[in-house]
Amino acid sequence: MNPINVTLLFSREHYVAAVQAYLRGIAPDTINTIPDKTLLAFAEHGKLGAVLPFDGGYGDAVLEEFRHEGVDDEALAQRLQREGVEAFAQSWRALLARIEEKTL
Repeated sequence: MNPINVTLLFSREHYVAAVQAYLRGIAPDTINTIPDKTLLAFAEHGKLGAVLPFDGGYGDAVLEEFRHEGVDDEALAQRLQREGVEAFAQSWRALLARIEEKTL
């Protein structure tokens, strides 16, 4: 599949929903939490590529190349998970605080 250019044809809300649906098709059974700002920037400048293969394609070979170059993928995965949890928790606390402000 060749990359395609994405054009804004609908309102922002419809467009965001359409791109999110397309991205779910590229990587089925994944959770996508792209912020709207990032998604809209992608809509203006990004290009979509091929669908990820169900078997992971040559991902193992790519990881092996990284390891060969000295990247500790286990440590990197742990760091990304930790930072992701911290970022989510911060956003969650901010959301709850905003809800509390609105209800008081």
